[in-house]
Amino acid sequence: MAANSSRPHQPESSSFWPVTLLVAAVLIIACASYFFWKPVTRDDGQGPGKNVENVKKEPVGETDPDTSDTDFDQLADIEEVQATLTGRLKKLSEKYANATGLKPDQVGQFAVSGFSAAPLDATHLETVFRSPAEAASKITARRLVEMDDVAGTAATIDPNDDASPKVDFTAFMKSVFDPIVGDSGESRLRSKFKIFRIERDQDKIHTGVLASFFALNSNLQSGEFNATLDITWAPQADSRYPLIESIRITDYECATYTGSNPVGFEDYTASLFDHDPQLIEQFGQGADQWAAKIADHGVFGYNGICVGDVNSDGLDDIYLCQPFGLPNRLLIQQPNGTTKDSSAEWNIDLSDHTRSSLLIDLNNDSKQDLVVGAANGLLVYENNGSRFVLKSKYPDIQDPYSMCSADFDNDGDLDVYVCGYYDKRAEGRRFPFAFPMHDSNSGGPNTLLRNDGNFQFVDATEQVGLNADNQKYSYAAGWQDFDNDGDQDLYVANDYGRNCFYEFENGKFRNRAAELEIEDQSFGMSVDWADINHDGRMDLYISNMYSTAGNRVSFQDNYLSRRPELQNRMQYMARGNSLFLGAENGFDDIGGSANVFMGRWAWGSKFVDMNNDGWDDIVVPNGFLTRKIADDL
Repeated sequence: MAANSSRPHQPESSSFWPVTLLVAAVLIIACASYFFWKPVTRDDGQGPGKNVENVKKEPVGETDPDTSDTDFDQLADIEEVQATLTGRLKKLSEKYANATGLKPDQVGQFAVSGFSAAPLDATHLETVFRSPAEAASKITARRLVEMDDVAGTAATIDPNDDASPKVDFTAFMKSVFDPIVGDSGESRLRSKFKIFRIERDQDKIHTGVLASFFALNSNLQSGEFNATLDITWAPQADSRYPLIESIRITDYECATYTGSNPVGFEDYTASLFDHDPQLIEQFGQGADQWAAKIADHGVFGYNGICVGDVNSDGLDDIYLCQPFGLPNRLLIQQPNGTTKDSSAEWNIDLSDHTRSSLLIDLNNDSKQDLVVGAANGLLVYENNGSRFVLKSKYPDIQDPYSMCSADFDNDGDLDVYVCGYYDKRAEGRRFPFAFPMHDSNSGGPNTLLRNDGNFQFVDATEQVGLNADNQKYSYAAGWQDFDNDGDQDLYVANDYGRNCFYEFENGKFRNRAAELEIEDQSFGMSVDWADINHDGRMDLYISNMYSTAGNRVSFQDNYLSRRPELQNRMQYMARGNSLFLGAENGFDDIGGSANVFMGRWAWGSKFVDMNNDGWDDIVVPNGFLTRKIADDL
C-alpha cells in the first residue's frame, strides 16, 4: 500500500519525524526516539532490500536529534510520483488482462517512441524444480540465469550494450509473458506491481519494481511469474504521465502448472464446513461483519490454530481459536476427509477471546492435552479420551499471543513458554503502538512454565534467567538445540525492535542474540528452525514486514543524510524476512542470496517439505484485513 502522498507537517522541534515517516510507510503509526544503534553494512546486491544483509557488532552513540537532515517535501514528492507510476503500471496490466496485449495505437500511451530493450531470453531460464513424472499435477519452476555465450559462466547482460539484442515494446512484453502463457491467446491474467525504489537523474525517473503475474488459460493450465524490473521513465511535455523509456530484467522466476490440478493446490476449506450450518454462519462472515454485531470483537485475526489427534484414531484434528463472542471450534477429522464439530461435546467451546493454543501430551499418557491462552488467563485441560477436563488455570498470564513447548530441563515432561506482548498489569503501559518503535522495552513479560506433574506448572522465568530482556512485544518463539549439546535453546521474535536468543547452559539461559548477530532488529512476527542444507547445524527463519514504501523512503539520499547508521537501520527494518544459516561459530545472514526477503506483510513462517523431496521449503502467510478486490492475487 502506498504511503500517504500529502506533505507531512513538520513540527518546530521533534526528534521523531524521520522515523515516524518510515513507520507510516509500513502502515504503523508510532513515535520513535533516538537510541543506541548498530550500523548496517551495504553491499551492491540487486533487488529490494539486498544491500542491508549484514549487521555489524560495534554500537553507535546517541543519535543527533536535529531533523534537518531529512527533506520531507522531497519525500512527499517521491510518494506522489510512486502513486502516479503505479497507476500507469496497473493500466498497462489491464491491457494484458486477456493476454491480447497492446494494440499498435495504444503503445504510445505507455512507452516512448523508439523504445527498445533486451527481451527475456528463455534459454537463460534454468529449471530449478520439476515434479516427478508420475505426479498427477506437475509443477515446473524456472529462474533466470544469465550466461556468457562463450565461456558458459555467469554474467550480467547489459541492456545498454549495443551488442545486446533489442526489441520494441510489444515484443519485450511478449517475451516476459511467453514462459507462462505461450502461444495461447485465451489466457486470463492477474497482476500486481510494487515500486520499491525511486531515484531521480536530471529529467529521468529510475524505479525498481516488483511485478507478479498469474495466468490461467482455457485448458485449465496455469502459470505465474515474479520479476524484479529496473524501469526508467521520461516525463513528456505533451503528456500528463511519464512514459517508459527502458526496462531491464534483474530477476525473474516462473512456474507452470499442468495436470488434474492446474494451480498446485486445491482449496478444501468447504469440505470442513459445508455440512454444518453453524460453521457456515460463523466462518462464512468476515471479521468486519462480526465486529458490527459483537461488542469488543477483535478484528485483527491474531487468533491461532493448532493441530493434533485428540481421539487417538490416527487422524489429525483441528482446534480453532476465536475472537470474543464466537465459540472456539474443535473439528474432528472423519475417515472420509470431512470434519465433525465436537467443540461442546469435548468441553472446549470457549467464547472468551482466545489468541493461541497447544495440543501436546502433558502427562505422558499418549493423549493430546490442551493449553489455551485466553483473555482471562491460561487454561490447562487434560484429555481423558472422550472430553477435555480443566485441571489448572493461571490468571496472571492474560491474553498470550503465542506459546511453544519443549522439555527444557530434560525431566521427561513438556514445559511451556508463553509470549505476552502487552503488559496489561502496568497501568498506562498498553499503547496501540510501542515507544520507541525501533527498540521498545515496554511490552509484556513472557513466562516459562515448568511442568511439575499432575497438570501443575511453576513460573520458572526468573529462576532460569529468562527474565533478562523480557519487556518486549513478543509475537512468537521457537525452541531448538542449536549447538547440539543436548538441551533446548530459545529464540524469541519481537515486534518493534531487537529479538532475543537464549542459549541454555548449566541450568541458565543467556541472551546471545547481539553477540551472534541475530537480533534481527525489525518487526518480528514468527520464528522457525530447520537444517536447510543438511550440514547438521540448525538454521533460523524469521518473518517480519517487507515494505516497498519503507524501501523507497529509507534509500533516499535526503533521508537522515547525516546519520547513516540510523538510515541503515531503517533500511534494515523495511527489508523483510530473514534467514540465518547455522555456521561453526554462530550464524551467517543469507536472506539476500537465498531470495527470501520479500514475504510481503508476513504474519508467520514455517519450514515444510511440501513435495517430499527431503528438502525444507518455506511457507509464509501474509497480508492484512481487506475486502475482496478484483485484481487480488
